[in-house]
Amino acid sequence: MVIASRTAAARPIGFTPTGGPALAGPLKSMHPVQQPERHPWFALYVKSRHEKSVGTTLRQWGYEALVPLYKRPNRSRIVALPLFPNYVFCRLDFHTAPPLFRIPGVFEIVKQGNTPAPISEDEVTAIDLVVASGFPATPWPNLQVGDAVRIDRGPLRGIQGTLDRASKKLVVSVALLQRSIAVTVPREWLAPASGTRAQTGEWDCPRPAEGGN
Repeated sequence: MVIASRTAAARPIGFTPTGGPALAGPLKSMHPVQQPERHPWFALYVKSRHEKSVGTTLRQWGYEALVPLYKRPNRSRIVALPLFPNYVFCRLDFHTAPPLFRIPGVFEIVKQGNTPAPISEDEVTAIDLVVASGFPATPWPNLQVGDAVRIDRGPLRGIQGTLDRASKKLVVSVALLQRSIAVTVPREWLAPASGTRAQTGEWDCPRPAEGGN
């Protein structure tokens, strides 16, 4: 299994960055101006169990928002839960973000020091691809050590992460949040990332055959 560090056309679960109807009620007047440029991704820290509602409101306001979900059995039914509990990813200009704090459940934008800190575009893309791929993914402890690998085949080709030797999962992380998700993919899809000890023969995952797609 590989852990990746958060898009196919058919997304199994999760929010897509599409617009929606304007909100009714007191929040309607706060509908922001459409954002013509692509701003960086930021993480909003939100109240527990409010991730999906916050994501829905952001999309209704015209923001590009991502709430990655996974499916888990719960007694007699399957429930969709956030892969990153208490966080919602959103493209925004943090200089014009104060109205977002009027959304029920939104606490703050994740910061480094006193400044809102953007999330890596590559990290968000990797998370979005994992969710869209349909491969089973789950929240995972943030790895401090492991083999750096990349996926060379299949719909997740190009994603880099860390190989958890114990579980054989690929772990994808969001460095700023120190949170990760894990996904299981065929091991023949994996190759050592450049500049790692895996390239010296110490890596126990098989390399893809030459000419593989």
